Amino acid sequence: MGQSDQSDPKALSKRLLALKAELFKQVFHDRLGPMRARWQQRQQRPLPLSVRQAQQSLGAIWVADGSTLEALFRKLKSLEDTPVGQLGGKMMVVLDLVRRLPVEVWVKSAPHAHDTTFTEGLLTLIKAPTLLILDRGFWDFRFFQDLIEAQSAFITRLKAGAAIEVLQCLSHSPWHRDSRIRLGKGYQGPPILTLRLIEVRVGQQWYRYLTSVLDPTVFPPGMVADLYGRRWRIEDTFNTVKRLLGLSDL
Repeated sequence: MGQSDQSDPKALSKRLLALKAELFKQVFHDRLGPMRARWQQRQQRPLPLSVRQAQQSLGAIWVADGSTLEALFRKLKSLEDTPVGQLGGKMMVVLDLVRRLPVEVWVKSAPHAHDTTFTEGLLTLIKAPTLLILDRGFWDFRFFQDLIEAQSAFITRLKAGAAIEVLQCLSHSPWHRDSRIRLGKGYQGPPILTLRLIEVRVGQQWYRYLTSVLDPTVFPPGMVADLYGRRWRIEDTFNTVKRLLGLSDL
């Protein structure tokens, strides 16, 4: 980078805008290695019971979620005239829930890209039986079936209006219902899936979760709800990734 760029903030901003996303991704991977090494060295905190139990069945527990990025209008001189709120793209991050470290990050220039556009990358990333904790943005029957066929599993929320048929009530109480269900109608190509629907009551509200783990002795209802509730850790990961890539103003 030339001396003139260093003394001219606007010129430096333009140079930064010209850098390819792959360079920032390489920076991310370069920084992630030392973070993983430090994680191995530091004293480990006890894992939550639900996470320990899930590890016994599926070695890896990942959370995947997307985040829409705003343009760098706050800091970059070259974008000072950009209208406030203009979107800068879509970032997808995969979090290792055990180590609380990012596993992978993808960035698309299209800010309105649907989460399901990242499913192929997720399937390629999985190398061993893995539990994926997903929000409803990943609602895709074929993706769910691919995970099951890959000997992996998932937990997600039931989508409003989803076509379900209750096959068997596994357990129930005033605060929960655990059922084996059939999801989908089977027309126009999407497969019909056999899953578990776990409904948990908190106060006067019912929360509904789906999992491909059909054995309630392996994933009891309370464990499924607790694991899904740990999705909020992904927000920490978004902050970590933005800091590693120097994207704190995105």
